[in-house]
Amino acid sequence: RLPSVPHRLAHRPLQALVHEIRTMAPFPRLLLNALTFVLCGAGSRSRHSAGFAASRASPGAVCNYAPFLDEALRRITARLGPLEDYEIPPELREAKTADGKTSTKTVAFSSGDRLRHIRAALVGPADPAEPGARVLNFVCFPNPDYDLPVFGADLVTLPGGHLILIDLHPMVPAAEHSRVVLPAIAPIHARYQGSESSSLPWGGELPEKAKPFFSPAVLWTRLPADSTGTAKLESEVCSGALFDYLDVFLDLVASAEPRLPSDDRAEAQRRYSRYRIENDPARGMLTRMHGEEWTERLINEVLFDFGA
Repeated sequence: RLPSVPHRLAHRPLQALVHEIRTMAPFPRLLLNALTFVLCGAGSRSRHSAGFAASRASPGAVCNYAPFLDEALRRITARLGPLEDYEIPPELREAKTADGKTSTKTVAFSSGDRLRHIRAALVGPADPAEPGARVLNFVCFPNPDYDLPVFGADLVTLPGGHLILIDLHPMVPAAEHSRVVLPAIAPIHARYQGSESSSLPWGGELPEKAKPFFSPAVLWTRLPADSTGTAKLESEVCSGALFDYLDVFLDLVASAEPRLPSDDRAEAQRRYSRYRIENDPARGMLTRMHGEEWTERLINEVLFDFGA
């Protein structure tokens, strides 16, 4: 079972809190990185962070990400046609912890000449009905011959809450992204987060080095792990924003015209992949679960294979 943050830490000053968390040897690095990101991303806490840090999952408050991934792949197939298998070494398709209670599964595909790499990693209890940390990392990389963004969705459930980040990551100059992509996703962002009537709180300032890889309409939020937060995760994020962003991405993919090969577009994907390889927040947790060699191969050969 993943250890929780002791209640005595709830009201500690930020730097002291992070220092004490770092001394808790069994605390998985994924949770540490997520908490550090939430608490210290901008050097100050948002008005939502205290409740997030103090919340605890209610019994039975579980969101299983696998069905939503299945629906996402179904939508891609319906819009773009059958998916082709993207080679994954058999030993990297699935791994379980020594006790068999937690698993990591990966799938990968391509779609015609437009989406070169569609891949997802699911981390969670081997029994989907059991409580515990869960992660869905789902990314669609376009063929660099097209002026298209990268679709990315990170859905993370921790003992202290849910962290959600969904975006159409810019792979073209900012002005071009703002002209073509932003008008399509800005109304969706406003519906869920970017207006007074929207219900998903802003997750806090993004780290400076991460900002070039995110659009102005990135959906970045944190929800408590109680039954109310989990219900909102399922209804507004998993059944709502996730598919709304994906549908816009698929509209862009379906209507895109090939351009002359561009080293700039390919290099933009390499920069994004290298950033994710170097800063992958799940590396520590996966290493503890499955060993360093398996983890590094998964990150470099499956998740971000364009980073070399």
